[in-house]
Amino acid sequence: TGRKISKKVNTLFHYKSGSTNYLNANYEDLPLQNLGNYHQVVEKMNAIVYKTMKDQLPNYKIDTTLSTETIDRLTFEKIVIQLDNKLGTKIYTYFYMSQFGNKNLTVSMVYSDTAIGHQMLQAFRNSTFH
Repeated sequence: TGRKISKKVNTLFHYKSGSTNYLNANYEDLPLQNLGNYHQVVEKMNAIVYKTMKDQLPNYKIDTTLSTETIDRLTFEKIVIQLDNKLGTKIYTYFYMSQFGNKNLTVSMVYSDTAIGHQMLQAFRNSTFH
């Protein structure tokens, strides 16, 4: 028998510039300790995202990296995905995920304009968490 899991995602903020550049931050009350090792959860998410992109964007080369990054003493699991097609179009996707108290914090960025992308990354890296 299956069990339905209902969760509410709360948006902290959303920024959009043009059609392919955005930054989104949200959190959810999700006791991830019940899901097992947080890093393993992120690895599984990375595999799902990769497969979904590979299936939906067959003409793109997809490179992914999984690492950690600390911002203001808060360690994030970080997934970086770079999409390249034969026409020279590049799309960058970043997912930052961390447990923050009893919440799961996710910050995601997608951009094709590298100047805007670098500004969004720098703004996030200058964040403080209390």
